[in-house]
Amino acid sequence: MPTPHPDRPAPRGAWLSAWCLAVAGCTGPSADPARYAADLPAPVELDDDARRRAQEAGSRALDAAFAGAIDEARIAAQHALGIDPRDARAHAALGVVAMHEAQGESPPDLPAWRRAEGELLMAHALAPADARVTLALARFHVADGHGQAALDLIDRALAGGANNDLDLLRLASVVAYEAAEERRARSYLLRVVEAAPDDAGSLYRLALCEATLAERPREDDVRRRAWQQAADRFARYVALAPEDVQGMLGEAQARFRLWQLDGASDPERLGAVRDLYRAAARLDSRSAEAVFGEGVVAEAAGDSAAAEVAYREALRREPAHAASLLNLAALLAERGATDEARACWEKALATGLTPAERRKVEELLRR
Repeated sequence: MPTPHPDRPAPRGAWLSAWCLAVAGCTGPSADPARYAADLPAPVELDDDARRRAQEAGSRALDAAFAGAIDEARIAAQHALGIDPRDARAHAALGVVAMHEAQGESPPDLPAWRRAEGELLMAHALAPADARVTLALARFHVADGHGQAALDLIDRALAGGANNDLDLLRLASVVAYEAAEERRARSYLLRVVEAAPDDAGSLYRLALCEATLAERPREDDVRRRAWQQAADRFARYVALAPEDVQGMLGEAQARFRLWQLDGASDPERLGAVRDLYRAAARLDSRSAEAVFGEGVVAEAAGDSAAAEVAYREALRREPAHAASLLNLAALLAERGATDEARACWEKALATGLTPAERRKVEELLRR
């Protein structure tokens, strides 16, 4: 796959590392995070000015921690806690700092990881309605391998006063998408793009969710609406990120599915799909998917010769492109080029075929 556009989310499983920083030197709670978090600091008498200064320092600390400015975060957090030991954002900042410290070791340092959890649990106990504190704890849950706990935490916050917090909604959408919960991810993403219509990454992820949902068995009119939504989201994303081939390919696929659902009888619409694939192929001279799409459209238009040319070009770009091998083999077999067709099927067996595809190819080779 081409390198993702900077405004488009990376493939599943690749995004978490963006939050993993490294830091050394942090002291904190004991090895039992829950017990530490339950032992809340005693309240102190503060006048309005002191409380304001503590809150400003705590907010500055957490912002710095999120930005990876570790020394700044630690100093600001200590300043805030020197005024108010119960400042939740300062505790959350120290938790994020400890996370980075732990992740700076390989394997991660367990005592530092437990300090992080203790500080973050305490911060949330002190300010459960604070969206920034919730975000810090949710990110810890994700990094700790507990995505469902992160989603549950975010859902509670969204149901309360943080119902329109974009950072929480974006994190929830990523976690749900990574867990292949497209319907749940879509519900978060709709709220994101309503509030931030130019958020390219969220638009792309929303389009992917809608395309995945559209592929599932359901009534044709429901599938058509889903594919139309996917096509529109991809088109909007392409307008924001015109150099990203993957968005263009997504729009082309969605519009091809719509053409099929509407009876596959409008050559002008099919030509528009072909133009999208051709534009993607020109944009990325290495993209086998773009040229493969041209071949599929050519076959749909009844032009087997053009389809064969496209599949061969896709294989020149990516010799192990399984779909091109399978489609080319079928065309060759139809016109009697059996030996070359068998060679394509044999090459396909060495690629990442699904079990059903593998069984079909093996059956064809036995004939």
